[in-house]
Amino acid sequence: MTTPRPNPETPKPQRTNTRRRLSLTTSPSSPACKPRRHNNEKDKSKWSIPTLTKPTVIIGSSNISNIPFLHPDTQAESYPGARIQHINTLLSKITPTTIPKKVLFHVGLNNQQESGESIHRRMLELLKLAKSKFPSATLYATQIPYSKELQ
Repeated sequence: MTTPRPNPETPKPQRTNTRRRLSLTTSPSSPACKPRRHNNEKDKSKWSIPTLTKPTVIIGSSNISNIPFLHPDTQAESYPGARIQHINTLLSKITPTTIPKKVLFHVGLNNQQESGESIHRRMLELLKLAKSKFPSATLYATQIPYSKELQ
């Protein structure tokens, strides 16, 4: 008697990851938008955050503008060369709003010449201000790789 061969169409059990992920991208076939790039690298005082209209908002440095497609409910604002303190200044200019439900900050790579303690302090200040500007939103911040060997 022979053993039956497994059906090649039977899906293998998938490993699940228990970490929460914020889904930002969508396929090119669905209606999508691209990040808005604010190009005043020389005079950052001219930067401003436009009216926030989507439930998910991404604010950060130039890497944000490299996201190829965004979910239609996501608004992304890219500020090339932005440091944490620049985003903090931008946030201080806006009126508190309850529109975004999720706000992700991707900033800090341009602060790498500073000490890890300074970056940490600036990021905590940014998140404290962000909570006052987006009181009903869940805040996310990307992890900035920091090592003395990188300096």
